[in-house]
Amino acid sequence: MARKIKAALGQFSLSKPFRALLFVAIIVVPLLVSYNDKLSFNSLSEIGESYESVKGFNTIADSFGPGEVMPVQVVIESEKNLDSAEGFAAMASRLESLTDGLGQSVEGLQEVSKGLGSAQDYLGKLTNNTDPEMSGFYVPSEALESSDFQQVFDRYLSTDKKVAKFEVVLKHNPYSDQALRASREVKTTVERAIARTELKGANYGVSGMSASSSDMLAASDKDYSQTVIYMIIGVSIILIILLRSIIMPLYLVVSLLLCFYSSLAINEVIFVDILGYDGINWTMPFFGFVLLMALGVDYSIFLMDRFNEYKEMPVGEAILTAMRNMGTVIFSAVIILGGTFAAMYPAGVLSLAQIATIVLAGLVLYAFVFLPFFVPVMVKVFGRANWFPFDRNQEMRKNNNQDISG
Repeated sequence: MARKIKAALGQFSLSKPFRALLFVAIIVVPLLVSYNDKLSFNSLSEIGESYESVKGFNTIADSFGPGEVMPVQVVIESEKNLDSAEGFAAMASRLESLTDGLGQSVEGLQEVSKGLGSAQDYLGKLTNNTDPEMSGFYVPSEALESSDFQQVFDRYLSTDKKVAKFEVVLKHNPYSDQALRASREVKTTVERAIARTELKGANYGVSGMSASSSDMLAASDKDYSQTVIYMIIGVSIILIILLRSIIMPLYLVVSLLLCFYSSLAINEVIFVDILGYDGINWTMPFFGFVLLMALGVDYSIFLMDRFNEYKEMPVGEAILTAMRNMGTVIFSAVIILGGTFAAMYPAGVLSLAQIATIVLAGLVLYAFVFLPFFVPVMVKVFGRANWFPFDRNQEMRKNNNQDISG
């Protein structure tokens, strides 16, 4: 049955190549156009809202705001003590610029000045201060020695008083894209702010869930891009060696890439557009690419290696014979592997469901769309050039034709 189906689809593609490509385009183009590459770092969505940790997070977020759960932390390390009047002014004088620099993405800094209590009375001397460095902020020595200020130091300064910590409370969910962008803005603003104070050259860092996710995304994007390039090069070299052709690997790799991005788009439609998640898990593009490239190239080799065995036949007849003989093998492999990945759904873990969906969508697309419609058309378009530049028989035929014409 599978052999007949494959042969029928292949015959259609060879006899009506434009319609075959149009059919592929109708399926693939809308998916590629609608794909927004929405990624999520929300680990809480992995297990659902029935778990206590998720319930606790939601309760705090609803009552105090999502940013209160996991604020962005700014840490500054100086060679000088920061519990002096001057040191407290290298920091505090820049709090306003830090808040302003974040725009609407940040609600403000948590109350560094909380607990000042009676020390507020001393701030009336602010207008009498003439030190340009401390202009706009003045803390008398009596205030620094008060128990109220010591509570501030204990909370926001290290034991040696050389490391200060600020907490920036965002108005967004710490796992959201807005929070990731805000954490990057915090880092940029801190760098710009301390450059104009005595803390210039001090070590600083931005931490917290949002900042960590932002750094992971940057690292992931770099690794992902490198992986894509290396795998494409590696797969192309392997196909060139096995198939003894440069042309066939080109359109096979194109078909694999189209299949991969179409699968990601299907995954996004299901989990983001239909089920309402913020995005697909940030690791999915990486693992999905590795799995689909590895599986898809196997199916390509199954078909095209058999196609090479019939290279003495006319090209159309050769690809039809290959599809007829390999149809059962490919269909059986898709069913078995599809069942294996489908077994991930009952686990109840979001990332497993997403990787299963990507692989299943990719297997179906490649077995029922690209191999029976796209590949045969490409074979027909290139004809004997499919084996360029390794087809010695083709060269011999050219030479013989030249001798006869001469």
